[in-house]
Formats: sequence, structure tokens, C-alpha cells
Amino acid sequence: MGRYGLIDTDSHVIEPAGLWDKYLEPRYRDDAPITKVGYKRDERGFGFYNDVTVGGVDMPVGFHGHLSMAPELGERYEQYAVAGFPASSYLEAMDQTGIDYMVLYPTACLYTNQAPSTKADTAAAYRRAYNNWLHDFCSEGRGRLIGAGALDLRDPDEAAREAVRSV
Repeated sequence: MGRYGLIDTDSHVIEPAGLWDKYLEPRYRDDAPITKVGYKRDERGFGFYNDVTVGGVDMPVGFHGHLSMAPELGERYEQYAVAGFPASSYLEAMDQTGIDYMVLYPTACLYTNQAPSTKADTAAAYRRAYNNWLHDFCSEGRGRLIGAGALDLRDPDEAAREAVRSV
């Protein structure tokens, strides 16, 4: 019997701490989000955190500063977390589970455009920075990692330009 091609359509990247320093346009760096996302071990076990602060607003609301625990989380992800979740860790996990392609969505960057006081041009700059980083990340995936670009809709014309540019 032939093998089916499998696509994971809802995986998430773990954005690196230096994303904004490297990818955000210099004129927006003073307003850069503060993103802390990843996994760590404490006395309860191995957990996930996703803390974002934009314009003085902490997100996600109700979970900022919270370590989420789940059964077997460490068994599944600790080796990749220790490595910093490089593209190669996604490929290794895909090979182990028989996944051919993986569509990647943001994690911390889900929240970077949620502060209502963020100006349209700043929000668009956040998305350009994230999309540029995502492109570089997926380029290391030998065509198997597919980045789902992010858009901000405060300025529909800019969102359309970014959609075309990201593709």
C-alpha cells in the first residue's frame, strides 16, 4: 500500500528573543514588543510560557507570567526547547512522525498586534519584521516548512501590499 502525504496544518514557531533587534526597521525599535516565549522546567515539571508586552499592555490577558503545564510536554519538546527550536528540530520531529510538510503560525507574534493603542504603521512594521524572520526560518526547512505570513488590518492597503510581498 502506498504512503499518504501528510501535512501538519497548525504548528507554531517559537520566535527568538532577538527577532526585533535583527528584523524590525530601526525607526520602530523604540516601540518594539517585548516577547518572551518558550519552555522551561520548574518544581512542577516542564511548561510553556508566552508573554508579550506591547505599549505597556501585557498579553495574553490572564496568562501573562503563567507557566502552562501539560502531561508529557517535557517528553515531547524538551530536547527541541534546549536547542532553541531551530528549523532542524521541526524537520527531525516531522521525520519521526511521518509528516511531509508543516504549516507554521506565530506564537508570541499572535499577540504583538493586539494592543489597541498600536499605530497602523507600527503594527505593519511588526508584521514585516515577523514575516522576514519567518521567511529566513522556513528557508532552512528544505521546502518542507511553510510559513503562514501575518498581516495587520489597521491599514487595508498596507495589509494587501504585505500579503503580496510575503507570498
